[in-house]
Amino acid sequence: MSIATALEMSDVVLVMFFVILHSCETKLPSTTGSMLAPSTLVARHTAALQNLVLGNPHSVNSPSAESSYHDEEAREAVLRYVNANPGPNCKHVAIWTANASAAIKIVGECFPFNAKGGILYAPDCHNSVLGITAFAKSKGAKIASFSFQKNSMCWDLDSLRNRLGEGGSMRRGGMEGGDWLLVLPGQSNMSGIKHPIKV
Repeated sequence: MSIATALEMSDVVLVMFFVILHSCETKLPSTTGSMLAPSTLVARHTAALQNLVLGNPHSVNSPSAESSYHDEEAREAVLRYVNANPGPNCKHVAIWTANASAAIKIVGECFPFNAKGGILYAPDCHNSVLGITAFAKSKGAKIASFSFQKNSMCWDLDSLRNRLGEGGSMRRGGMEGGDWLLVLPGQSNMSGIKHPIKV
């Protein structure tokens, strides 16, 4: 497929799914790191809200059962998406939070930081991730990051591997024996670059 064809296809996708872009004066609006809602998603959700009566899932009645059904269906979809194989023997749980910052805070509060372990994070993580370092610091844990490639916003994977201990430097520095939290964003909060997660 040529670049021109790919660009034409991307224009079709924008027209079909992101109708709101046509009403914006800005060519590429800043969404502050959030995703624009596709018009198909908005239409489906609106239709569901107009046709379903949902109740508190902790109650016992038909609207509550309907809510519980959709809640469990969504949890299973999330687990399938991350290859966690939902079912009776699943070792993972999907937890709903208000937003990513709230989820990150829970991780920071619950992670077993100690003086033998710490947190290693990417240089372009969201500010919420930097907030976790306060939890780590309060437990005497180590705080480390790795760098970008020179003159680039791409990760220096050699720097990351070195920090992870493939070269032995972090092992000598005390990486062994403690729990470490490795934080890598799926997409850069600074540049929008989607980094390779396999390292």
